[in-house]
Amino acid sequence: MTTITALTAQNTQEVRDIHYVPEEFVEKSLAAVFEDMPVDVVKMGMLGSAKTIDIVAKTMEEWKVTKLVLDPVCSGFLFSVSTVACNNQVLCRHTHAG
Repeated sequence: MTTITALTAQNTQEVRDIHYVPEEFVEKSLAAVFEDMPVDVVKMGMLGSAKTIDIVAKTMEEWKVTKLVLDPVCSGFLFSVSTVACNNQVLCRHTHAG
């Protein structure tokens, strides 16, 4: 199951634009997935805001998911320093090595 957090306008050579899904919708989508079936591992890519990162972390804690694969996607777009810092502080504690 998937929760989309961003849509990109891109081709094989460039990313032209990114539309971030509103945080409230991400939260609803995550709830729909987690309520439907057990989730053992979460794999993440592009998370565009500190609030989205907080929502994902909160959801993982609520559902007691202990395994996380971080696959960050920057696509040439720079994320704010606060978003990167939040990602490191909030999500990295859930990552699983090996």
